[in-house]
Amino acid sequence: MNTKTFKLKAIDFFRELLSCLWLFFPGVVTIIGSFFLFTKLSIGQDIIIQVSEYAGPRFFSFIAICFWAYVIWYSARIVSYKKGKDATNSLKKAFLTHFPRLMAFNAFVSIETAILGLPGLQKLIGVSLGTTGYVCELVLFIVAQNCIYLLINLVFGPGYFHKQRNKTLLIILIAAILGWWALLLLKGLESDKSGEPGYPAYLSFYAIFLFLLQLLFTWAFIMREHYIRKNHKTHSRKIQELNLKLTNGTHGVNEARYFIWFNILSFIGIVIYFASILSISFANKMGPLAVVLTAFGFLIGMASIISYLSIRYRINFFFILLAILFISGIKFDPYKVRTLNQKPAIAYNERNKVCTYFYRWLNHPDRKALIDAASPEHPFDIYLVMSDGGASRSGYWVSSVLSAMEDCTRKDPTRRFSNHLFCMSSASGGSVGNTTFYSIIHHNGAAEYTPAVQNFLRTDFLSFLMARYFGPDTWGHLFGVFDDRAAALERVMEGAADSMYTNAYKYPFDHFMDTTGRLPVLFINTTEVQHGMPSVVSTAQLDFSKRYDVVQIADTSSTNPYNNLRMSTAAVLSSRFPYISPAGELGGYYFVDGGYFDNSGAGVVHEMMLRLDSLMTAGKGEDSMLYSKLRFRLIHITNGSDSSKPKGQINAFVNTLAAPIVAVLGTYGSQTDVNNDRLNQYFRSKNSPNYVVDKEINLYRPHETEEYPMNWVISNYNLRRMNSRLEEVIQTFKTTGRYGLLATDSFHVYDLHKD
Repeated sequence: MNTKTFKLKAIDFFRELLSCLWLFFPGVVTIIGSFFLFTKLSIGQDIIIQVSEYAGPRFFSFIAICFWAYVIWYSARIVSYKKGKDATNSLKKAFLTHFPRLMAFNAFVSIETAILGLPGLQKLIGVSLGTTGYVCELVLFIVAQNCIYLLINLVFGPGYFHKQRNKTLLIILIAAILGWWALLLLKGLESDKSGEPGYPAYLSFYAIFLFLLQLLFTWAFIMREHYIRKNHKTHSRKIQELNLKLTNGTHGVNEARYFIWFNILSFIGIVIYFASILSISFANKMGPLAVVLTAFGFLIGMASIISYLSIRYRINFFFILLAILFISGIKFDPYKVRTLNQKPAIAYNERNKVCTYFYRWLNHPDRKALIDAASPEHPFDIYLVMSDGGASRSGYWVSSVLSAMEDCTRKDPTRRFSNHLFCMSSASGGSVGNTTFYSIIHHNGAAEYTPAVQNFLRTDFLSFLMARYFGPDTWGHLFGVFDDRAAALERVMEGAADSMYTNAYKYPFDHFMDTTGRLPVLFINTTEVQHGMPSVVSTAQLDFSKRYDVVQIADTSSTNPYNNLRMSTAAVLSSRFPYISPAGELGGYYFVDGGYFDNSGAGVVHEMMLRLDSLMTAGKGEDSMLYSKLRFRLIHITNGSDSSKPKGQINAFVNTLAAPIVAVLGTYGSQTDVNNDRLNQYFRSKNSPNYVVDKEINLYRPHETEEYPMNWVISNYNLRRMNSRLEEVIQTFKTTGRYGLLATDSFHVYDLHKD
C-alpha cells in the first residue's frame, strides 16, 4: 500500500468514526460519563463500593447494567439500519455494524474498570491512586478488554481467516483477565479476615460475573446477526411489514421479533425507571448506581427514537424539542423554593436582634450562674462554630463532632458543650450538619445524640435526587408539574429524620426561633445568583449586615397569607450546588449554594462580632463586669484535604474561551479562605486572651491521600473511616482538656456493622 492510499484510507476511517460518534452520541456520552464518574471521581467510586454493602443495590445494579447495555446496543442498531439504507461503503457498513456492539461491550467495561480502580483493590497490589502506574494499569485493562471484543468477532464472525490463531489469543486474554480478578478475589478474602474492608473480595467476584456476561452478550450479538439474515417466509404479513420499516429490507424478517422482545424488556425498564421517580423508598432500594444507569438506558432509548425519526423524515427533531423546552421554561418554572402556607409562631420581622438575643443568652438560667461564678482570670467560654460545606461528608462530620462533644459533657452543666455554644454558621453540607445538631439540642432528649444524628445522615439522600435529576428535571419542563430535584432532596431528609428523636426537618423554620436565649444563633448561608449577594437564613435579625435576609424575603414575597420555610428547605437552600441542585426561586430572587461566596460562614460571624464588640465596648457598670468574664473561642470544623500543591498549566484553548469561568470557579475556595483569614486576623488583632482562635477540626489527617467522597450518600466503608477519625479527634480533646473534655468522658457512634 503506497503512502497516498494509506492517507485516503486513514481519512475515510476517521470520517466514518466521527460520523458514528455523532450518530450514536447519546450512548457514547453515557459510556464516557460512566468511565469518568465511577473511575475518576471519589463520589463515583463510593457509589460502586456501596453496591457491595446492600442487597437492593446489588440486585438492581446488575439489572440496570444489563438494561443500559442492551438499550445502547439495540437502539443504536435500529438507528444504524435507517442510516445505512444507502450505504455502499464497506467501511461505513462495518462501523454501523460494530459500533452498537462496541458501545454495549464498553458499558460493562466501564463498571469493571471502576471496580478495578477502587482504593481498596489498588492497596492489595500496592498501587497508589492517581500515580502513573495506576493510570497505565487502567488503560491497559481497557485496551485488553477491547482486544477481546475484536478477537471474538474474528473467531465467530463470518469470512475471517486464521480463526485458530485468533481463538488461541482470545483464550489467553480471557484467562489472563479472569486470573487477574481471581487473584484480587483471593487477596480480598485474606484482607477481609485481617479486618480490612470486605468490598474488594465481593466486587472482584461481581466483576468476574460482569465480565463473563459481557462475553455472552457479545457472542449473542454475533450469533443473532447470522440468525436474522435467514428469511423465513412463514411469518405473518404484519411482521414482514414491521421488519421492512425497521431495517429497510437489509435483514430478514426475524428482526421484527427481536424488536418486539426489545419493547417488552424496555417496558419493564421504564416501569422501574418511573417507580424510582415516584417512590423514595423504591429509589433507595435500587441505590444510586442502579438509578443512574436505568435513567441512562431510558434517555438513550428516547434519544434514539428522536434520531430515528430525524433520519426518516429529514427533520432535526432535537432542535424542535430544545425550542419547545426553552419556550416552556418561560411559562413554567419548576425550580421554585418549597414554602409552607402556615402562620409563623414567631413573625419573622419580630425575631430578636443579635444584641438583644446575646443579652438573653447570657442571662438564661442554664448559664447565668456559671457566668456569675466566672472571673476575668477564669472566663466563661463562648463557642462560635463555623462549618465548611461538603454534602453528606460535611453533614456527617460536623454533626458527629458537635454531638460527640455534647454527649461527652452533657451530664455536667458547667462543661456542657451546648451551654457554651452561642453561634453556628455554615454553608452547603455544613448547614445540614449544623441544622441536624441544632434540631436535636432543640428537642433536648435524654438519649445519646451521636448515634441519632449519624443514623440520620447515613441515609441515601442521592438515589431519589438522581431519579428526579434524570427524570422530570430532564424532560419535565414541558409540564411544570413535578417537584425539582432540590425538593426531592428535602423530602428524603424529612422522611429520614424519623430516625432522630423528632422529625425536625418537617417543621417550619420559625419553630426553631428561640426567644429565651437557651439555643445558639443559627446562620444558614446561601448566595443570591443575579446579584452575587451573600444571603442568610437566620434565627436572629440581620440588623448588623447588608446580606439578604432570606426568611424576610419569604415572608413578604407571597400572594398567600403566609409563606413559611421548612427546616429542610432552609438546609437545602444552602446546599444547592449546580448542577447537582438548581438555583431556587423565592420572591424573584434565585438562591444557590452558600459556598459560592463563603463556604464556612465566617463572613456573617465576623459582622456579628463587630456588632457585639460595639455593644460590649459601650457597656458600663454591671454589664462591663459581665462582659469582662467572657472568652470567645472560634471553632472551625472543616473537611478538606491539603490543596496547597500547584494547579498546573491552563490549556491555551480553555484560556481563550473559558478563563472567566475558570476564574469564577477558582474564587469559590479563595473567597472562603479570605473570609476565614479576615475573621482570624480580627480575633488576633484584639491581642487579648479573651479572643481565641482554636485549631481547626479537620476530617482529614495531615497528608492523608485517600479521599472521603463529597456526595449525598456515603458507603459504610467510608463512614467507618470517618468514625475512626472522630474517635481520634475526641481522644485528642480529652488528652489536652480542650473544650472542657475529661479522660472519663464517653460517647458512642452508630453501629454500622449491624447493617
